[in-house]
Amino acid sequence: MTEPVRVVNAAAAAPLPAAHADVPGRRRPGGATGRWFAALREREDALFWTRAGATALSRASLLVLGLVGAIVTARALGPGGRGVFALMLTVGAVGVQLGNLGLPAASAYFVARDAARLPALLGVALAGGVGAGALALGLWLVGAAVPGLSPLSTGLLGLAVAWIPFGILLLLLQNLLLGLREIRLYNLTQLAQDAAAVALMVVLFGAGLATARTLYLSSFAVLVVGTMGVLLLVLRRAGYRVERPAAELWRAAGGYGGRAYLATLFSFLVLQFDLLMVGRMLGAEAAGHYSIAARMAEMLYMFPVAAGTVLFATVSALPSGGWAFARRATSTGAVLMLPVLALAGALAEPVVRILFGEAFLPAVPAFLWLLPGVYALSVNTLLMNYFAGTGMPLVTVLSPGAAAAVNVALNLWLLPRLGIVGAAVASTIAYTLMLVFSGMYLRKGGRT
Repeated sequence: MTEPVRVVNAAAAAPLPAAHADVPGRRRPGGATGRWFAALREREDALFWTRAGATALSRASLLVLGLVGAIVTARALGPGGRGVFALMLTVGAVGVQLGNLGLPAASAYFVARDAARLPALLGVALAGGVGAGALALGLWLVGAAVPGLSPLSTGLLGLAVAWIPFGILLLLLQNLLLGLREIRLYNLTQLAQDAAAVALMVVLFGAGLATARTLYLSSFAVLVVGTMGVLLLVLRRAGYRVERPAAELWRAAGGYGGRAYLATLFSFLVLQFDLLMVGRMLGAEAAGHYSIAARMAEMLYMFPVAAGTVLFATVSALPSGGWAFARRATSTGAVLMLPVLALAGALAEPVVRILFGEAFLPAVPAFLWLLPGVYALSVNTLLMNYFAGTGMPLVTVLSPGAAAAVNVALNLWLLPRLGIVGAAVASTIAYTLMLVFSGMYLRKGGRT
């Protein structure tokens, strides 16, 4: 399940005047001026949720496309084939997270501060893509040399790791668009890629040519074409210039991206690694069932992720960090998620039966066990985005790191005993642990 922080509305990233900030120790004046500050706070809160709603709408479009793709692959491949397909995509996604080294976040940050650096940062992106190609080759060689290490055959593993260099290059390029405030274009490239991939899946399904290999190859072809298209867009904005990055830029990008990389990596492992463990320990059919439960859970915390995206951009622009603002946003988000999760639990079984078929009903118990964890993850997503906006303190690394270790250990113990329900229980415990760490950090003064 999910993704790094993205800003969808360009205005969300625009700096607010310092007078608007929640500065610790500053007393709001009374009288007419006090009422002005109160009205301003209400306006900023309303603007925040408007931006969060727009961001969620963009993400909803991507998730609808993902749901259509999940339905097509489930109907076409069945649990076993769907499991193989999901494992191939997961290997590529894990490789992208392992190989990006925090450079996407650093690229967005530095180009936002100085657009004149775009040609050099484009050089960073291209170098990152080449380095990712070497990483993919190394992973394939290791997988081929050690039989049984990968749940995929050598041939399918080769196809899966080929995703890594193009995925990393696309991520770097899209983050450059993000830093340039080309938010609409940034979102359109994502939507176009997902729409094209799903359209090809539907065509292959209708033609009777849908296999795990052909569906993956169609998505991979869209990735390659999409990456080249975004490269042209960024090149145009760089005046068709690519510069060799200076050592100073590499050092600055490495320092900024290091903590962001570790935080994102550990968070990604908490959210995704359980599917790989299910595939390795329980087989492709169980992975197919669990992939549906995980996908449904991912859709539920779409809005907290969207709100967190806007919260990160807003807090980053506030000189004080804006804990009062973040606290209001987090409290509101926590309340809004309760009826959403209750409704999801009540409708889980009929939704799975109608959309995916009887063969995928074993996903329902796992999904229900994921719901408490989704709530904890939703609240923690807002808090972690607040922390990131205040300078990426160490808790953003330690919390998901500890949760990832606990998640792996629990999966090793629970999967043989409870099957995919064990994976869901392990995830819920790990998500709750992250929220506990965030609360402890705030209690010890981690607020600005």
